[in-house]
Amino acid sequence: MQKNKENYLQNVKDSKELQALIRDYPDYFDLIFYAISERVLSPEEAKFIAQNIRIRNGEVIKNKKELEQRELIIRLRQKMSIT
Repeated sequence: MQKNKENYLQNVKDSKELQALIRDYPDYFDLIFYAISERVLSPEEAKFIAQNIRIRNGEVIKNKKELEQRELIIRLRQKMSIT
């Protein structure tokens, strides 16, 4: 675990993308930590991981909005059929 901490700190210190990712997505800290703590990453790898996590978060938000819209439609249909 100590080596993972060292790798994490080195990767974050060397990457503006990872610093921004941690700042912007504190709820994803565990995911970020495990994604970047296995070894010291190249700048390209760090950027790739940061981009993928941002894309993943965008998909989660999109899916949540779509689910909420479907649930609203279902509730409206149910309400219309009751009255």
